[in-house]
Amino acid sequence: IVPAKGRPAARSRVPLGGLPGLPVTYLRWLRPGRVPAVCGKMSYAVRGDKCAGLRHFIPVVRLLLRCLPLTVVAATALWLRTHDLDRRPMHADEANQAVKAGELIEAGHYAFDPRDHHGPTLYYAAAVIARLRGERTLAQLSETTVRLVPALAGTLAVILLALLGMAAPGGIGRWPALAAALFLAVSPPAVYYSRYFVQETLLATFTLAAFLAARIWWRSGLTRWAVVAGMCAGLMQATKASAPLFLIVGAIS
Repeated sequence: IVPAKGRPAARSRVPLGGLPGLPVTYLRWLRPGRVPAVCGKMSYAVRGDKCAGLRHFIPVVRLLLRCLPLTVVAATALWLRTHDLDRRPMHADEANQAVKAGELIEAGHYAFDPRDHHGPTLYYAAAVIARLRGERTLAQLSETTVRLVPALAGTLAVILLALLGMAAPGGIGRWPALAAALFLAVSPPAVYYSRYFVQETLLATFTLAAFLAARIWWRSGLTRWAVVAGMCAGLMQATKASAPLFLIVGAIS
């Protein structure tokens, strides 16, 4: 529909998004003879190139809106797990783990003794964060540095739980999965152990990652997801010797 030359732009009813009868007002600044463009599911009295740009922009907006709830939940989990990490004095278990991490930082290697200690993933993760924060010795290690490892792992566990719920057989639904992630994000025990420099939070995170990758592999048949699941299972074992129990329970359930 093109307004008659010399007449003001009229209000007409044009199909919008496949639904007839929705009103579209032609912009008065259109020069005579220019045909309003209709693009995809939206109608605009604009040039075709602008409409093409909108066609690529709309899916991005939809993706951002779809990811917004999980982003808010993850941000809440991150704040609860990282706020004032150095406020509480270190527990004896944390100090024991911190000594092992400090030895790794200073010596550059870790000797695993299954009769005395757990696997090295917690210490190597702490060593990475310590280097990023400029801490090179055991004496320089701070509570914040070492506790950032479980804090970040706990936040990742919240995201993985939501994704695992969405990928479950039959799908429990997006909103129930987000609700489960929210409960984990604000759960007092989960928050406490995510601010505690021990292996449990890392083990739980690697377990969720292994289950999610295995679920995706089972549904898609893609080999790369089987490899990811195997890597996560290996990280579980490298974190704590009780990892096979988690895998057995997961396989049964």
